[in-house]
Amino acid sequence: MCPTTSWQGRYLHCFAPRIDQSNSPALVHALQPRVAIIDNGTKKGNAPSAWDIIKSSPALEDIWALHFADAGGSEHNTTDPFVANVDEADTGFLFETDRARGWQF
Repeated sequence: MCPTTSWQGRYLHCFAPRIDQSNSPALVHALQPRVAIIDNGTKKGNAPSAWDIIKSSPALEDIWALHFADAGGSEHNTTDPFVANVDEADTGFLFETDRARGWQF
């Protein structure tokens, strides 16, 4: 992290599948994203420890995920409207954001 560049107040941050191994709570909390998108699969990524790091971030309003992570169960996953591919079969759904329209998701 660069001490002279302010990243606070980001609207959106996309988290890698291995967030629990590559991003510390200090980094995630310093970014203060309003919305987190978790780039995961049904069988990999979004470990419960990663969910806890993201969920505890200040200013967080929503978490969106590409897939329902089986290992997390309902306690460590977001609700269906915020999961692009709810079933194990990858249907290829994605998220689209529009910064020009005031960060519509």
